Amino acid sequence: MATTDSAQLKLWVYRGNFGDKDSSNPDYIITKTRLSTETKIIFEIGELIQDYIKIYFDGDYSTIEQTAWVEWEITKTLSDESQEVVNGSGIAFDGYGYFEDGINPQLSYGLLQSNKTMYVKSGDNPYIPVFVGNGGNGTFQVKYYSGSTLLSTITLGNTVTPLTVDTTSIRADSTLYTADMNQILNQSSSSTVGSIVAQGSPDRVVITDVNGNEEVVYVKYIEECKQTPYKVSFLNKFGVVQPIYFFKRRDEYVDVTKDSYYVNTVERRESSLYYSLNKPSKNIFNVEAGKRIKMNTGFVDEGFNQVIQELIMTDQAWIEEDGVSYPIIPTTKSLQYKTSLNEKLINFTVEFEYAYTEINLIR
Repeated sequence: MATTDSAQLKLWVYRGNFGDKDSSNPDYIITKTRLSTETKIIFEIGELIQDYIKIYFDGDYSTIEQTAWVEWEITKTLSDESQEVVNGSGIAFDGYGYFEDGINPQLSYGLLQSNKTMYVKSGDNPYIPVFVGNGGNGTFQVKYYSGSTLLSTITLGNTVTPLTVDTTSIRADSTLYTADMNQILNQSSSSTVGSIVAQGSPDRVVITDVNGNEEVVYVKYIEECKQTPYKVSFLNKFGVVQPIYFFKRRDEYVDVTKDSYYVNTVERRESSLYYSLNKPSKNIFNVEAGKRIKMNTGFVDEGFNQVIQELIMTDQAWIEEDGVSYPIIPTTKSLQYKTSLNEKLINFTVEFEYAYTEINLIR
C-alpha cells in the first residue's frame, strides 16, 4: 500500500464572495516531507489564517467584518510516485479555546457568547451573536418572547440571512476556529456575520440550532437614573464582536508625559548682564497625553465572570460615546471570580485606556 512521502499545501484567505480567490496566486504555498519517524504530515495554519482576519467595526453591528473565507488544496505525493489532491474550504474567525477545552475546540452551532443573561440599557435593542451557518450547520430558528407572549420568530434553516448574527467558523489551531463546509452558498464573507437584533424589547430569546439544541438568553433592561451607561463592544473568545454595558460609576483620567531641558537665559544689555524673570530656563518638549477610564458594570450575575475574563483578554475593544465608537484597550490585568454566595451583589470594575493619544499625532 502506497504511503504519503510529501505534501504541498496551497492556502487562500480572502474576503468577499466565496470562490472569488485568485486561483493562480495562493496566499501561502507550503511543502513538507514526511519524517521517517512519523506516519502523517501536519500543516499548522492557524496563525497564517489569523494574519488575514481583520476586524472592521464602526459601531454598526449590521456591517461588522470579522471573518474571512479559507480554501485549501493539498497535493500528496505517494511512495509509488502517484499523486492525490484534496480540497477543502471554510470560514475563519479569530477566536480561541482554553487549555481545558483540548485541541482544536469547535464553535457551538448556536449562541456565540458565554453569558446567558444580558443587561441592556433601557431603550436599546439587545444584540446577540449567533452562528448562522449553512451546509447543514448553524442556527435554525430564533424566537423572541416577552413573558409568555411570543413576539416574533425568525427561521434561518440552512440559508444565510444577513440579520446581524454571527455565523460560520473554522478552526485550525487553538487560536483560529475552523469548520469544514460541504455546501457553501454564493455569499459574501461579511454577510455571514452579524448579531441578531432583538426587536420589541424581548426578555427571553430562544435559539435553536439545526440539531434541535436550544439555548435561552435572558434580557434584563436597566433604567439607570443617576449614572450615564456606556456600551463597550469587544472581540470575545468566539471571534465575534459582543457588547456589554457599564451602568455605574465612571472615573476619567488624563496621564501626561513630557521631557525637559535647561537653557541659559543670561543676556547682555549694554555693559551689564541680566536675565528675564519672564523667560523660562526650563523648557518642555515631547508632550504626550493619554486618557484612561475606570468603569463599573453595576450588579450582574455570576455568568459575567467569564464575560469580564474575555473582555480583559481581548485585543480589540470599543466604547460608544456621543454616537461614535472609539477604540480602547482594557488595562485591568487580573480578575477575582465572584459568586453571589461570597459577594451577595456582584459588581465588576474594569480599567481601560483609549487606544490613541489625546494630542493628535496622526499627520
